[in-house]
Amino acid sequence: MKNKIYKISIGLLSIWFMAACTDLNPVFKDKIASENFFQTESDFEQATAACYGQLQTLSWFGYWFTTSQNSDETCTPSREGGGWDDGGTHRNMELHDVQPEQGWPINGVWNNMMSAIAVINSSINGLSAASADETVKSKYLAEMRTLRAYFYWLAIDLYGDIPLVLEAQDANDPMGNTPRSETVQFLLEELDWVLGQDIPEGYVSNPSWFPRVTKTTAKAIKAKILINAGVYTGTERYAETLDLLEEILNTDQESALYGGNYFDLFGVNNENRTDEFVFYADLSPTDMSTNYGNFWPHFSFHGALTQKYSMAGGPWGGISIENHFYQSFDANDQRREGILVGPQSFDDGSPLYEDPNAASPVQLDLNPVFPLRNAPANAGGRIAKWETDPTAINNRMHNGWPIIRHADLLLMAAECELRVNGTSAAADAYVNQVRARAFEPDMPLSNVTLDDVFDERGFELYTEGHRRMDQIRFDKWDIGDFAGDAEYNDASTTTVWPIPEFALNANKNLNQNDGYGN
Repeated sequence: MKNKIYKISIGLLSIWFMAACTDLNPVFKDKIASENFFQTESDFEQATAACYGQLQTLSWFGYWFTTSQNSDETCTPSREGGGWDDGGTHRNMELHDVQPEQGWPINGVWNNMMSAIAVINSSINGLSAASADETVKSKYLAEMRTLRAYFYWLAIDLYGDIPLVLEAQDANDPMGNTPRSETVQFLLEELDWVLGQDIPEGYVSNPSWFPRVTKTTAKAIKAKILINAGVYTGTERYAETLDLLEEILNTDQESALYGGNYFDLFGVNNENRTDEFVFYADLSPTDMSTNYGNFWPHFSFHGALTQKYSMAGGPWGGISIENHFYQSFDANDQRREGILVGPQSFDDGSPLYEDPNAASPVQLDLNPVFPLRNAPANAGGRIAKWETDPTAINNRMHNGWPIIRHADLLLMAAECELRVNGTSAAADAYVNQVRARAFEPDMPLSNVTLDDVFDERGFELYTEGHRRMDQIRFDKWDIGDFAGDAEYNDASTTTVWPIPEFALNANKNLNQNDGYGN
């Protein structure tokens, strides 16, 4: 059963999400500043739950989904008849040509990020000012500040030098850009503060705490920031990252690889896999008005697949796995089974037809090779990694999102080991722990390289929201099925998105990122 503070977060999200989207000053601050709020621990729980609820905004066309399209793992081609063209916005994502005036997705993701930070800021400031026992307050503040650090990390990863706003601003003179290096230092200091507070170490020693953040969660987020420090600040910190990862993996041991089937981690009831999860978002929708949840099969599946896969609501046939990414898998890698390609059949081997009622039915054949424009309905591998949910509400599935997993940390450790110490048995061991679950019989690697680690991260973590960041850090930004397209923008500045035009208009102290004008 999910921790009760987490269970109420979704309902509160719908109440408190209406924060200001163009700045970091939400109307929620009026509620939590009320003399009638933050009087009891129940108030603390409600405010903390609202902070957790913001994680849902990362799913529906949020950070996790859109950055996959901005990477080499997935692409949404326009379909024959004009479907999924949407003014070329999906195509711009694939071609690394996102523009500040185009709207989707940069506006929506910016709004979600800024609103989430605003709600969390208001909760932190309201609780900090409350007259209550400091020991009790600090536990809830540790959760809030961990969540704020996570959102700010994603925000600077995408948008670069955004304002580091922690309290209400003068609407007539809002804060301008904060260098990414300064925000990185602030986030690391915040997480160090969290580690000094009295919250659980992790889910192994405190399983009932799941899925609230723990000290292991804070350490993992810190490791994520540190491993990307070279990208954000120009100064690599791989040795420091390796020390922290070794502490998490070998000393704390508050997580472990799940010993069952890989795809269990992405099932409808995946909240039961707490041994592998270090940070997890409950995406359970509560009603038809909730615009958040897990949508992967709905975005991707061809309509005919509903004959085999039980789904509540029909799929939309848009996003597909890129061919080069699919072909990079070993044929014996069980994780590849989460990508549907070729002739489709039922479990008994009988053909699955595009239209079973046609006079001459044709078996659905998903061609992994597809064009960027006018792709046939059957073009592109489809994403079946996430279990379909027959109880989904308005297409919103109940599968939670594993934000950080133990396997992710093992592969980060392998990367840092190679960058710090070179080829080693330790790096081999980290990678082969992950591979052992994916192959039967086992197919371990020896003399693992950074290219091997990059590939393995793709095989293990595809569609979980990591690929774009990995491509940038491994200097593999310019790869993918359409990297040679005449319209492809290979400028190094495209590793940071433009700040939305409306945000610049609302804040005259805010400067546009390099490469996008001003």
